[in-house]
Amino acid sequence: MGTHRGYDPKDRRTFSPENVRRLRKAHEELGYLLDHGYPRDTAAAFVGNRYQFQERQRLALLRATAGKRAAEARQKKLRALSDCADAVLLIDGFNVLIPLEVALTGGPVILADDGSVRDLAGLSGTWRPIPATEQALSLVAQALAAAPLAEAHILLDEPVSNSGKLAGLYEEALKNLPYPVSITLDRTCDRTLGKARCAASNDSHVIDEALSWVSLDRDLLRLCPDAWLLDFS
Repeated sequence: MGTHRGYDPKDRRTFSPENVRRLRKAHEELGYLLDHGYPRDTAAAFVGNRYQFQERQRLALLRATAGKRAAEARQKKLRALSDCADAVLLIDGFNVLIPLEVALTGGPVILADDGSVRDLAGLSGTWRPIPATEQALSLVAQALAAAPLAEAHILLDEPVSNSGKLAGLYEEALKNLPYPVSITLDRTCDRTLGKARCAASNDSHVIDEALSWVSLDRDLLRLCPDAWLLDFS
């Protein structure tokens, strides 16, 4: 079993203070292009080529940047968990967990301009537990236990490997919450989350579609004092 999630041994050089300064300049330029209607992939490739970024730097730039208009629209719908009194919260189970695993194992975590948290793990349909998974789930349980929710529903993308195993781990971690909780394997997870009145996710499609959203990871990163944050907020 590996011990890291979303970590590359070259990351300290790839995201050195000087390179992060360059990324922040590129972030401003990419945001400008997006706000003026340029296609996202074309604009990102143009800016990435201009700065001669490596692959992980380009990925970080993309995940950090929504553009001013999109970021403001998303932030208007962003809610603190403590403000969700009596709400039914739909939680993107993989999306919430993975950035915490990355942070707990020393990988870089992105604070994006839209208020979300994103990572560079690039799992793309594959997931397996690592030693930090238990601690990450404990953090999620800690936050939910203090939340004034009516119900919480964890949705896991069924086609992702080990989704059933993670469902069992969530069930064990959340068994003592003071309100009803369900864990569901869903083949159309993003679509279901996008219809929510309140969703906990950092996926751009979900937070654009949902009526309101919570960045659960952002709150929980405060409990990870050694987290390596690339801040574009």
